[in-house]
Amino acid sequence: MKRMVSKIFCVIMALCVFLGAMPVMPFAENDFDNKKFGVVENVELIKYSPGTDLDFPQKDNTAGTTVNKFYGDLSSTADIPYLFYSQLDDIQKKVYDTFLETEIGASFILNTNRSYTGVAATEDEAIAAAELLATNDIAAGLSAATEDYPMYFWVNSFGYNYYYSGPTYDGENYTYIITGLYTVSVSYDANSYSSYDDVIDKHSQLAEKVAEAPVNGITRYEKVKSIHDYICEINAYPDVQGYFSDGTPWYGAMAHHPTGVFLKGLAVCEGYAEAFKLLCDREGIPCITVLGTGSGGAHKWNYVKMEDGKWYLVDATWNDQGDIVFNDYLLSGADTMTPHFEPSATDKTIHIPQGQMYSGVSFALQYPTLSDDAYGMIMLNYNVGDITLEDSMNVIFVGKDITTVQNSFTLPSDFSASITSFTDLTGGKLTVTKTATGTSKTYIVAKRGDIDGSNTTNATDYNKVITASTLGSCPAKNTAEYYAGDINHDGAIDGFDAIALDLYLEDTLKFD
Repeated sequence: MKRMVSKIFCVIMALCVFLGAMPVMPFAENDFDNKKFGVVENVELIKYSPGTDLDFPQKDNTAGTTVNKFYGDLSSTADIPYLFYSQLDDIQKKVYDTFLETEIGASFILNTNRSYTGVAATEDEAIAAAELLATNDIAAGLSAATEDYPMYFWVNSFGYNYYYSGPTYDGENYTYIITGLYTVSVSYDANSYSSYDDVIDKHSQLAEKVAEAPVNGITRYEKVKSIHDYICEINAYPDVQGYFSDGTPWYGAMAHHPTGVFLKGLAVCEGYAEAFKLLCDREGIPCITVLGTGSGGAHKWNYVKMEDGKWYLVDATWNDQGDIVFNDYLLSGADTMTPHFEPSATDKTIHIPQGQMYSGVSFALQYPTLSDDAYGMIMLNYNVGDITLEDSMNVIFVGKDITTVQNSFTLPSDFSASITSFTDLTGGKLTVTKTATGTSKTYIVAKRGDIDGSNTTNATDYNKVITASTLGSCPAKNTAEYYAGDINHDGAIDGFDAIALDLYLEDTLKFD
C-alpha cells in the first residue's frame, strides 16, 4: 500500500473550491484549521493460483470412469444462500452497497461518520495505523461485494481520498485521526482490459455466455455435476507466461477472471471458481468462492450447499486434468482423502481457507463450516445421466438404456452395500450400511419413465402416463412405479411428465 499527502497546488485549490461549495459536511462541527487532504492508492488484490507441488495422477488411471455420488438427508436450510454481506458492519455495508450501485468505471462518494485514530511512537507509524483502519473498511466492503457477485470481475486495486487532523504529539506518542472518507476509486486489471469501455464490453459478453450456458439435470447433484463438467470442458489451465510486479505468476489476459473461462477458455483457479459460482447462482444453488491455500500455494475454489443443508468442497481446477476430468474434489468433505491426488491426507490439510483478498490489510472473509464427510456414502461407476439418486425420496433413478447395476459400486472402507431384487430394475432395492455404527439406508430403484414396471421405457409407458395424468389411475405413491412415472421429480404424475417422457424417449431431454 502506498500513501501520498498531496501538496500539489492545483489539488489544494480544487479542495478549497470543493469545501467552499459544501458548507455542511459530516465533520462540520470540527476545527478545519487542522484538516488536511490525504490519498491512499493501489491497495491491490492478491493473485490466486494453485500450488504446483500436488502430484497429479496419470490420466489413464481411471479412463472411462465417471463417479456419481450418493448424498444425505434434506434440510430446511438447503436453499438459503450465504452472503458475505452479512459479515459486515454498517459502514462496510455502505461501501458494499454504494459500489454495487455505481456504474462500471465510476468512482463513488462515501460519506461516513466514522473516524479512524492511529497512535504510535512515530508519525509515520501513526499515519499508517489510521490508514489501515480506514483501508480495512473499504477492503471489507469490496471483498464481500465482488465475492457475492462475480460479475464484478474487473477490480484490481482501489484507492481513496480522506481528510485527517494531526499528527499531534503528547511527548510520547503521535496521534493521527482520519476524520472522513470520500471519493473511492476502483481500478481495472490493465493486464486484461484495455479500458473501462473494454471492461463494459466484456461484462456484456460474459452475461450472455452465462445466460446461455447449458446446465442439465433435475436434482441439485445433477446440476452441480453438469456445471462442474461444463466449466472443465470449455476451459483449460494456461501455461505460465510471465510475472506481475509482486512476483506472482501472470497467465495472460483475463486468466484470473470468469471472462477467461467463458470468453477465452483459458483461466486459472480464480476463473474456474468464479465461473462455477456464476452458473450455480443462475440455477439457485447456494455456492461461494473460497480464498486460501491449496497444497501450499495461493488458491481459490468453491463451497456448495446441498439438500442436506451442509457445505461441500468443489475444486474444478484440480479436477480438470485435460483429457480426463476427475471427481475427487467434487463435493468432498473436510475429512475426505482423495484416491487420485492425496490418498493419505485429509482435505482440510490441503485446502486451507484464509479469506484475505487484499494485500496490506487485516480483513478476511469468514466461511461456513465444511461437512466432515463427502457428499455421499457410496459411488457408482456410471455417468450421472445413467444412474442418479434423489435422496429426498430414497430413490435411485436408472436411465432407460441401462439393463443392470450389478457390480457397479465403489465403496469406501467404512461402508458396505447389499443389493436385493435386481432381477427387475424397477422395484429393486439397495441398502447401504455404515460399518462402524450399523446405521443403514435403503433405496428403491426406478427406471426413468418405466411406470408399468416392465423394466423397459417405451411408448406403452408414455400412454400410461397420459392415462394416469388424465384419469387419475396413478400407481400407488412411494412405489418404484410411481417414482418412475414422475419423470420431472415434482411430486405428481401429470401432463408435464408426459411431455418430459416424450422428449426423453426421443433423446431430446437428457439427464446428464
